Amino acid sequence: MRRPRVFLASRLSGLLGAVSLLAACAAGVSRPPGGPIRVGLYAAPLSLDPHLENEFLTSCVLANAFDGLTALDEAMRVVPALAVSWDTPSPSTWRFRLRRGARFQDGTPVRAEDVVWSLGRARRHPKSAVSHYLADIVDVRTRGPEVVEVRTQASTSLLLNRLSFVAIVPEGSPEEILVPVGTGPYRFATSAARDELTLVRSDVYWGRRPREPLVRLLVVRDPARMREMLSSGALDFALNPAPDEADRMRSAACCRVLARTGVAVDMLQFRLDRAPFDDLRVRRAVSLALDRSALVERALKGWGEPASQLASAGTVGFSPALRAPVRDLAGARRLLAQAGHAGGLSVALEFREDRRAEEIRRQLAEAGIDLTLRPLPWGEVLSRMRSGATELYYGGLVADSGDAGDILDTAVHSPRPDAGLGFDNHSGFSSPEVDRLLLEARIAPTLFDRRDALQRAMEEVMAELPMVPLVVPYDLYVVRRNVVWTPRLDGRVLAADLVRGP
Repeated sequence: MRRPRVFLASRLSGLLGAVSLLAACAAGVSRPPGGPIRVGLYAAPLSLDPHLENEFLTSCVLANAFDGLTALDEAMRVVPALAVSWDTPSPSTWRFRLRRGARFQDGTPVRAEDVVWSLGRARRHPKSAVSHYLADIVDVRTRGPEVVEVRTQASTSLLLNRLSFVAIVPEGSPEEILVPVGTGPYRFATSAARDELTLVRSDVYWGRRPREPLVRLLVVRDPARMREMLSSGALDFALNPAPDEADRMRSAACCRVLARTGVAVDMLQFRLDRAPFDDLRVRRAVSLALDRSALVERALKGWGEPASQLASAGTVGFSPALRAPVRDLAGARRLLAQAGHAGGLSVALEFREDRRAEEIRRQLAEAGIDLTLRPLPWGEVLSRMRSGATELYYGGLVADSGDAGDILDTAVHSPRPDAGLGFDNHSGFSSPEVDRLLLEARIAPTLFDRRDALQRAMEEVMAELPMVPLVVPYDLYVVRRNVVWTPRLDGRVLAADLVRGP
């Protein structure tokens, strides 16, 4: 497999940075000095309410305006945010001391009551997509004007990580937040059109003042158009460009291409409550028909690695016992015949419109599985999955806290709306043993105990194959040469990290 000529940072080593692939920058089209940095996004955020969506891009955008009690730094280490410190009077009790002087972007101070109300909203809102982060919390209360106490049902080893994904909003915020008011380094200048969002540097931010006063977020759904805008100077930065377009940008003088190992896994997800994918033999046939190394080489242009499970290496819960299957076309055809599909089968594959699925279709056709490709706008893809209309889906799973429980609790746990579990379970998969192991992981007294329980849960899930892991794509970025920026371990792009150089 051809390796891209790029520095790849391991999550285990915590190394940062990436090496440019290109030669020195030649003159290109640029805007007058002082204009906003322009960031190209492959889709629009699904919501401006930080509690109602937990999709990666949406969370990435909203992280510019909102803070949690804690945060994860560029190496995914827990650091203080709105909580300046914390302690544990007992194994199931946490006390957080709030940061003095922190204010919402409307100027009002952050109070302990805002924190209690926000965590309650995130836990109990009927449409909350972040309630699973708080699934083991029993009670939240104030202990004075600057102290919040959180009680859990048992010692919870990952609470600090998970609180970083739960935004603090003003007490009494509406049922759906349409005009964000957070405490982050940037505020939204407008929320009328999510395809074009302007971030304005906050005058009341408690932390380090960002260098750039304005950042524009522009949705560019056509990968080729994204490349053209980067080349002309209409964009300064592209998040997750299509691999073939990133490959073409290797020779562009205007920009540099950055890549690093990521925390996402691309997969195929089946709908298990109806034929043909209610039969494990069919799901196993799909898995055996795929050549994952060829997917990396042809579909990702070398920007990735074969996947063996629903989390990438270095993620807590990744099981070393699992190996990516070796392609076996004869075995795939035999399993299809045993399941009553000796003549093959036909199915529609749905996916986000900027993705490419031709190589998946080609490989499965060799086993007698005929795919009709249906690229759709991202919001429509999610809506169809959530309604149960999607038979076969191609997409990605992101463990952006570095913990496989992010994926397993939401995407494979039996749905339990009361506990925020199984919120993104769109396959219909349900396993009492997997649920038991995930509970064991959530209440594990140490991170090592949690890791072991998650590994066993991952092995159980892979035996049943509600999803077939394909590849671990590298996080890709294209950056114009006058912009200074270093990739983060979690793949997020934050406006405060972008600096226009000379």
